[in-house]
Amino acid sequence: MSLFDKMKKHQPPEKPNDGEFKSDVNTILHGTSVQNRKEMCELEYMKARRLLKNPTVETVARAKNIMNTLATDFDYLPAVLWMAEFSVNGVKNPEQAAMWYKKAADLGSANGASKIADILMDGRGVTRNPKLAMEYYKIAADNGIASASFALGEYYAKTGNREEAVKAYEKAVKGGYKDAEKKLAKLKKKF
Repeated sequence: MSLFDKMKKHQPPEKPNDGEFKSDVNTILHGTSVQNRKEMCELEYMKARRLLKNPTVETVARAKNIMNTLATDFDYLPAVLWMAEFSVNGVKNPEQAAMWYKKAADLGSANGASKIADILMDGRGVTRNPKLAMEYYKIAADNGIASASFALGEYYAKTGNREEAVKAYEKAVKGGYKDAEKKLAKLKKKF
């Protein structure tokens, strides 16, 4: 049974029924076990994903409601990342995307750190801030994001820090980032 099927008949279709969802949220909030909360969040996340298999205005609204609650009330990282992607691709709101990616990064997501760094470098939805972007790229690079290592290499090369540029490009190469090979070879030829 899907998340809202129980009471769906009692409400107009344009207003999603979230009675069962509110009940599930209360169970999560008042549960005694942190592990239990994680499992409940995973179940709710999967319910939302199932709703998106046959997207309609109603099912997308329901899924977004679930994801938003999981992301805001429980800091559930997969839902935070989903909200960020939805902000980019669904509602095309760069300010909102920046907020969600920052939250994902703050929750420990290397992908979130890389994405907020990209946003900060480009100034999409936020004030451009290359210095802060480099801090997020460093977090992402330290956690295996090859494109972030490459971005650091570019920054270090442009600022004249050859040693750090070489390290960053080498890390990007190890991560499979093809463009880093050319940059690394070029940098090594210079010296």
